[in-house]
Amino acid sequence: MNPQMNKVFSKLAKEEKKELKSEKINLISQADLKKVLKILKDIDQKTDKYIKQAEELYENSAREYTAIYDEKNLRMKKLKEDSIKKMKIIYDENREFNKGINEVDTILNTFVMKARDLGFDASDSKSFQQARKIYDSLKYFDNASKIYKMNQNIGSKIMRYNR
Repeated sequence: MNPQMNKVFSKLAKEEKKELKSEKINLISQADLKKVLKILKDIDQKTDKYIKQAEELYENSAREYTAIYDEKNLRMKKLKEDSIKKMKIIYDENREFNKGINEVDTILNTFVMKARDLGFDASDSKSFQQARKIYDSLKYFDNASKIYKMNQNIGSKIMRYNR
């Protein structure tokens, strides 16, 4: 064979090898790209799944928070209502107590004046001494404004916690 022909065949073989290598690279690149696409699709599906799970978690947390918040508000409202009822009972009982104290005060003062008119000292009477002792101990509680202020203070604390 002619040396020039050998060169031509040699060049053709090299060109053919280059084309074959190029085709092989293209095939490998296509296979790799298909693999990359599959991986990306899997990641996309998993991401969608995670996003959906995160949204569900958020919604569940929001529902739970709302339920707890509503329950707290309901309990605080009930506590406030119960406290107001109890304060009213205390206030009403205090009013009755004060009426009784005022009535006893009037009776004891009348007794002292009648005893004086008759020339006696009311404190000589054992019954008067006992009544006066009990009256003095109860008179300590005879301040509706203090109890009312105490009730208002309790009420304001309840209102503060209810906010």
